[in-house]
Amino acid sequence: MTDPLSVTVGIIAVASLAYSSSKALYELISTIQDAPPVFQELNQYIAALSQILEALKTNLNGRGTRLSESQIECLQEAKPTLEGCDLACKDFKAKMEGLTIHSHDGRRSFRDSIKLHFQNKSISDFRIRLAGWKESLALALDVTLLTSMSANTEAFKALEIKIDAAEVQISTNLQVVNTRLEKLLASEPESEEDMQIITQKRGVEEEQKAVLMQCLSLCQTAAGGATQTTGHSFRNNKVFDESRVIYGNVGQIPAGSAINSYDGNIASGKAVVVMGNIDGANFLGFLK
Repeated sequence: MTDPLSVTVGIIAVASLAYSSSKALYELISTIQDAPPVFQELNQYIAALSQILEALKTNLNGRGTRLSESQIECLQEAKPTLEGCDLACKDFKAKMEGLTIHSHDGRRSFRDSIKLHFQNKSISDFRIRLAGWKESLALALDVTLLTSMSANTEAFKALEIKIDAAEVQISTNLQVVNTRLEKLLASEPESEEDMQIITQKRGVEEEQKAVLMQCLSLCQTAAGGATQTTGHSFRNNKVFDESRVIYGNVGQIPAGSAINSYDGNIASGKAVVVMGNIDGANFLGFLK
């Protein structure tokens, strides 16, 4: 059986490395004089990712023994994502250092050759990776912070929406990459140089695809982990007008109880609906 404490300690260590790498990249870009808007925007993505990485290493500390099997599985799925994030931030930083030079005041400026070596597509691809890492790792964190079924009904409904949105965005980006790969595979090189260019581009797209597939897999694992932890699965439920809805059983329901699925439920008008888990005190308040 997997040792929860060992898994948690390992994730904290990898998250710390990834956090340090993302922070170093952010600081490097921040020192560049007159950086184009595209780099300033990129730094916003890096900062958002850094916040998630810091939250991971902070919130997981001391929680190892309290995590369920499904939560541990989610953390294990997050490890390769964290490792990839760490390496990619270090690699991007190395490229940035090669394209900038120090000035007398300690700040940096771009070399004249930047347009030849650092195309907008490279920046766009990295930005997409940053977004995928942030969304999927945030979901993994949310799942590990869930505790009991009764206490997390509302939190899980919000988490389900986040999971759906993340899966849609990552899947959309993945489709773009697949389309590019299809075009490259259909290309007919006219020379050895063309073949080398196509091979290089294909390698870039394959790497991008691997990252996005990894993020999508983590999202799917997070969805499963949340369902196992809370005992619920929510899909396509809508609440309109003055209606009130609670999903959950009355009373404290222990972990490991039967999983309930809520799909396609609609409440409107002044409807008052309870489905699933809710403790007695809150249930009485809900009825007032």
